[in-house]
Amino acid sequence: MTGRYPSPNSVLGRVLGALLRREKLTGKEVWLRLGSSRLSHHICALRQDGWPINSQRIEVVTSDNGRVARIAEYWLDGIDIAAAGDQGREFGRVTLAVEQARKAA
Repeated sequence: MTGRYPSPNSVLGRVLGALLRREKLTGKEVWLRLGSSRLSHHICALRQDGWPINSQRIEVVTSDNGRVARIAEYWLDGIDIAAAGDQGREFGRVTLAVEQARKAA
């Protein structure tokens, strides 16, 4: 089952597009790429819209003298990406183009 598609120009849409392209996302990745510090909020909204997004805690080394922190990593399973079909693949392509255009501007 797949959910609704947000605007591909929105951060929410670009998060979904990355997930549909089989990317695993962390808050740091979204902050650096999309300028949003609210990944967990976007994940919650996408889940409410019907997207079965997975998460797990991973350990990362911080810049704070090598301290280890546990952060969330998010992804969509391949079966759910496949269920999105052509519409999901096209949405992933469009959101990548939007992301690239915004970086070039």
